[in-house]
Amino acid sequence: MAQDPRFHIFDWFVNQHTPQGRAGFVKQIGPLLTPLFEPGDRVLDLGCGPGAVSFYLADCGAEVTGIDMAPDSIAMAQEESARRGAGVSFRQGDLLADPLGNEEYSLAVCLGNVVLDFPPEDFVHFRDRVYQALKPGGRFAVEYRDGVLRVLAMREPAEVIEEGIDGPIRRRFKGYDPERGAYLSEYCHLVRGETYEAAGYIYTGPMMRLVMVSRFALERSIRLSEQNFLDIYRKR
Repeated sequence: MAQDPRFHIFDWFVNQHTPQGRAGFVKQIGPLLTPLFEPGDRVLDLGCGPGAVSFYLADCGAEVTGIDMAPDSIAMAQEESARRGAGVSFRQGDLLADPLGNEEYSLAVCLGNVVLDFPPEDFVHFRDRVYQALKPGGRFAVEYRDGVLRVLAMREPAEVIEEGIDGPIRRRFKGYDPERGAYLSEYCHLVRGETYEAAGYIYTGPMMRLVMVSRFALERSIRLSEQNFLDIYRKR
């Protein structure tokens, strides 16, 4: 599987997504997810990263499968699962191409703004794949950042420095691309001198619901922060 530049960038920040680095996020979002399944239910964590939410769901009694394209993140998740004896199944995979299952899961979660990596036409395909993986009446919980609010927030400051796993990372906002419907950012590893450009596709609540309505019914939309939302859908 070819390495996508987006996942080079993700690995620079993988320290922020470990169970320790995501403890605050898990504390916030975990109680919103636990009412969506029963102990013993199968749960699919899409874009699981190093497994912070997967481990929480497993601790609450779910049988969890976590999938992510970034190999370093999956390796960390597998090592942590073995250390904990958690029994969570982690595998590296392409969410748009590799098998997700056929009516096997009671709940699918896609958190951490993973959907912002998908152009709208790919998100429609992703939606249908999740629909197929869920049992009748299964739920799909999607976290996303409102793209319009994101663009406004990134304009000032236009450049920030964050601490990555092995050095500082500069993120520079480059502007909005109307042809792609995406905001563009440049990431530079200040120690290695490596630079990548990444696109974050624009999603808003109304757009998300318009895409989802043919397959899923919206049960609840929760505002997590000024920019971030969690929508909970049920398979029709």
